[in-house]
Amino acid sequence: MTIELDAGGDDTQREPARDDDLVTVTQDDAMARVSLDDLVGLDDAENTENTENTETTENTENTTTSASRPELATPAAEDPTQRRDPGHLHATPRPLVGPRPSLTLTPRAQYWVRGESRLNADFDPAPGDRRSAVLQRVRLGLLAESGPVRAYVELQDARQWGVEPATIANQANVDLHQGYLEIAGARGDRRGYVRVGRQEIEVGSRRLFVDANWHPLGRSFDAIRGAADVGRFGVDAGFIVLDPPRAFTVEDPSGEPHLAEAVRSRGTFSYYAQGKADFGAKLKAEGLILGISERPSPATPTAERDIVNAGVRLYGAPLPGLTYDVEAYGQGGRNLGLPHRAWAAFATAIYTFPHRLRPALSLRYNYASGEACTGAPEDGCGNAESREFFRFFGLRHARYGILNNLGHSNLRNLEVGAHLRPHEAVQLDLGYHFFQLDAPTGRWRAANDDLIGAGWDPTNTSRDLGHEVDLTATIRPREGLFIQPGYGVFVPLEAAQRIAGPEPQHYFFLWMIAKF
Repeated sequence: MTIELDAGGDDTQREPARDDDLVTVTQDDAMARVSLDDLVGLDDAENTENTENTETTENTENTTTSASRPELATPAAEDPTQRRDPGHLHATPRPLVGPRPSLTLTPRAQYWVRGESRLNADFDPAPGDRRSAVLQRVRLGLLAESGPVRAYVELQDARQWGVEPATIANQANVDLHQGYLEIAGARGDRRGYVRVGRQEIEVGSRRLFVDANWHPLGRSFDAIRGAADVGRFGVDAGFIVLDPPRAFTVEDPSGEPHLAEAVRSRGTFSYYAQGKADFGAKLKAEGLILGISERPSPATPTAERDIVNAGVRLYGAPLPGLTYDVEAYGQGGRNLGLPHRAWAAFATAIYTFPHRLRPALSLRYNYASGEACTGAPEDGCGNAESREFFRFFGLRHARYGILNNLGHSNLRNLEVGAHLRPHEAVQLDLGYHFFQLDAPTGRWRAANDDLIGAGWDPTNTSRDLGHEVDLTATIRPREGLFIQPGYGVFVPLEAAQRIAGPEPQHYFFLWMIAKF
């Protein structure tokens, strides 16, 4: 529903709001009609009300802002791990000067729910080792537009069913998820915007920067962000405040007041700058610089790191039905007092066969460096250098298996997938992963950064971590409704058996998102 209010301008100059000016549709949007394989490999099934307006292109790998950016491939050949950053996909720009425009108000709503159950959660054969939950999220937002100025406010309530102590209890879970002001403009093939406030941010392939829709809370940032496109070239940059400057006191473990330490911190911030070039359907390129400067806070009184990540991404569709995507990153700086050097590389190829059921095969290899530990888990890693790839704010679900037992650090992952669309609203995806540790004595981290089992084994000599098989069905019975059931099994190999346990782990989930 859109409400248009007259702001006192000349009615003949009023630009009416259009539906495609008010709805963001991105590759893994729950409302988008794209390859449902895209949702299997992403940690967010939709771009929650970033409200960058796009030209909706059915079944494309990357949502485009103009007809000059062609579709890359047939739908099932899309790379399930990629989509173009929606930060460039701002509202259809309106002139910065002229008669005062009308005011357009667009309410939005979203209901998100997922039930899940994990059997043998710690890989130990003990009976009754099951973790189950039903998670829920509700979002209500309001978009206001007047000429080149846009403002968006979105409230969110996230909870787990049955956690409140009584049916009359209220844990006050409502919070501001987004609240920002944006000014956008365009002239010819040049366009750009500046946005200030709390906002979701996605950058490039989303491996290092994403809004984390799989998590019921999602992720948003207090930031200032700007983007501009000139023809085939573009730039996107942002500065993010993660923790403000502050002074606080750190208590001594002994509890003695006179041993408490006063700390004055300059705060923690992150930043990024991305450049892009579109050379046609066969080749698109992106370059990214991403950094974080972290100082102690009351929650992390000993944390201190300065890490810079730089890398490049090349992707496109060189032949009908075939897409590729390759990216590589290097990191340097200091991490928790240690010199930091780390790297990662990712490669994807997908081929779609010319058949009405759009069968497709995908092949991926993911690598992220790890660091060897010399000490036992109870004593600490004992490493003299930081070599574990720092993950920043990247995807935490399904990129490395739907069980989320691996994140992109200390990782080697070979993945083979098969995809089929038996109906225009249904897609089936089957994936196999062979996981290894990059450093056999390094840490085994889950997608949420938690250590699995003992964390590591300094005597381990095997890289082989496990096999995983995933099956998902993604269903869109109508626009605005997304349903995805899934099942996965992780079979531990020698390294996993030493670190955690010998028994396979099973995971079931049923996920639904409805947008209004």
